[in-house]
Amino acid sequence: MIFRSLVESMPPGWQPKPAPFPGLCRTAEALRALNLPEIPVIAPPAPVDREIIKDRLDQFFEVVEVSVPAYQSRMWAERRQYWLSYLENQSIIDCRVVFGRRGAALARQMATREDNQSLSDFADFSHDPGIDPNQAVLLMKFCALLVADWSHSGRCYIWLKDNPAAPVMNRNEYLRSDLMSDADFETPHNRNWQNSVDDFIAGPSG
Repeated sequence: MIFRSLVESMPPGWQPKPAPFPGLCRTAEALRALNLPEIPVIAPPAPVDREIIKDRLDQFFEVVEVSVPAYQSRMWAERRQYWLSYLENQSIIDCRVVFGRRGAALARQMATREDNQSLSDFADFSHDPGIDPNQAVLLMKFCALLVADWSHSGRCYIWLKDNPAAPVMNRNEYLRSDLMSDADFETPHNRNWQNSVDDFIAGPSG
């Protein structure tokens, strides 16, 4: 009220003086007049189609099941359903499969047989010749972490996304150390491994 009364008491044609410190009261036009360089807007990466993620999950398990003893088939069926449940609740936002030499050959055959080019998009251990040719890794990106689930007596490793040792998604080649070293969590596939993984993923950082 006091400010309005003061303004109304001014003579006709009166205009307020510019602020003594123009830098404190810039208008949008004044900022544009400074010709500051524009900051480029970097678009976030496009989300990976969930059908592609599911195809890659299925590919991983189908290839691995070819090279494991028949008595382990139930274990792999349970593991497939476990990770599919995370896909169904939209927790998995990207996926990369990494195959040893034999798995890579089987994956290429599968891609040709099913005429599905997304199945040709996988990584391998071609520069890690000492690795078991049947070995495979399911590398999954969640919102706040990355998971590398190894086949054939391997472990499940999890890195928080801010961990500098976390694997880089979508490379064409990996070394085994890329998918094992300095993880924030790891567990063998024992009787309670799924509960342990659930607890870590559901924790404050997951």
